[in-house]
Amino acid sequence: MTEPVLDLTRRDERALSMRVAGIPIERVAATFGWTPEQAQDAVERALVRVTVDRNPEGVKHQRNLTQRRLDGLLEAVWPSATDPTGHPIIQQNAIKTALAVVDRQTALFGTNAPKETVVTHNVGPDQVAATIERLFAARSGVVEADVLGAIEAPILEIIDAEVIDE
Repeated sequence: MTEPVLDLTRRDERALSMRVAGIPIERVAATFGWTPEQAQDAVERALVRVTVDRNPEGVKHQRNLTQRRLDGLLEAVWPSATDPTGHPIIQQNAIKTALAVVDRQTALFGTNAPKETVVTHNVGPDQVAATIERLFAARSGVVEADVLGAIEAPILEIIDAEVIDE
């Protein structure tokens, strides 16, 4: 006997909620009498329903679910991370975990500072233009004495060539 679609949707959503809460897929499967593969399929179906393609509020909903999960993780490690009387190794691991959670939160909401890339070079536009001219001259077979000195790679002459389209 097949389940009504509405009941299946509710079960899928409950399965997703259980996974969001961190419950292992095997336990989710046991709860509903499914195999782990069926439970994973149910979670994936529920996720599809909360995506942008199916629901304009999907991204917001997914962010809220993820934020709640991250908040729970941070809440769990925060006492160990901030306890100066605790064991140093436990505190160090808790601090690393807390920082990783905070990093995920900032990435989730796009609040990371943009990474800046600075490109520097010591070659001016005149030097680039001169090098390009020398390379074109060498390629076309017009080789002058100073051009040979400027190019380290040997100059090859193409006698016959065939173009092969891939």
